[in-house]
Amino acid sequence: MTRKKAEKLPGKGLIALLAAICMAIPGFAAQVDGETSTAANTGNGFFNRKTEGWFFYKDPRELDQQAPEPEKPVPPLPPPMPQVAAPAEPKKPEPFTVPWMRQKIEILRDNAIANPTKENARAYMYMQRLLLDMGDNFAVAGMKAVENDPYLNESVRFPTATSARRSALWQVDKARDAIVKEMAKKAGLWFFFDSACIHCHAQHPVMTMLARDTGFAVRNISEDGKGLPGMTAKDFVVDNGRATFKQLALKLTPAVVMVVPPDNVMVVAHGAMAVDELKAKIVQAAIDRDLVPKELTDMAELERRGIVPAEDIAKIKNTMKDTDDPKELVKMLQQAIGNRLN
Repeated sequence: MTRKKAEKLPGKGLIALLAAICMAIPGFAAQVDGETSTAANTGNGFFNRKTEGWFFYKDPRELDQQAPEPEKPVPPLPPPMPQVAAPAEPKKPEPFTVPWMRQKIEILRDNAIANPTKENARAYMYMQRLLLDMGDNFAVAGMKAVENDPYLNESVRFPTATSARRSALWQVDKARDAIVKEMAKKAGLWFFFDSACIHCHAQHPVMTMLARDTGFAVRNISEDGKGLPGMTAKDFVVDNGRATFKQLALKLTPAVVMVVPPDNVMVVAHGAMAVDELKAKIVQAAIDRDLVPKELTDMAELERRGIVPAEDIAKIKNTMKDTDDPKELVKMLQQAIGNRLN
């Protein structure tokens, strides 16, 4: 009878019956209560660890052996950004000064173009008229300053009147010819050529004419072992392996080199040129090497009289102080220019 009733009990009733039987066994209820209390206190109870599922059981020794991870140091806070002061507004130029007018006329012009009314056009034209008048006043003042100051007057530095200028240029040419003849007495010219070079063919008669007019000794040097038309074997020497050509760092033929014993070697010209051009290059090379008397140099460069050279400008930078005083500035520059005029 009792068995039949048990078979008819539903699942939940069976569980309840088993629980009642277990609780009826002596000591079992107390053991269950103790384990439940211990599990609750240690946090290892099923309900506290239900998220572990089937892996709720772990060896307590493994838990003890797991060392806690060290805490990562908190990075220090970055220093505060310095506060940058707002840039000061540029100072506006005073009205009717040149900077003010330069800005104003651009504004008036743009307004007149964008909105071409009669009023806008007149405003621009009036401002332009005032600027032109100021420019004319500057030009008149500049002319007066030049006329009354020999250091600024170009006609003092080198004549501008027709007769005086013609006479000065004649003196310049005379001094240059004297330099060429002076160099012909103590120097020679090396003429490098190649028989296949068409410009060398044209330059050969020029070298012959120069030697005849000035007395320069000219040595013809062949780069390919052959002569030019009109030359015999004794009229040239061969530059074996182009050794001299390379040693002098020559670039092309024809080339002319001036040689002054014992150790002055100057490349005078590359390419074909007329006699006058070649003479001018010989003069300049001699002046650059200080190979002629100073009086001849000064006369040959008369057109450059009073021009401040680069080396003098470098001295001005190192010796003269910066100043906005026009009188002091003029005094310093007069001294620099006067050294080249006197």
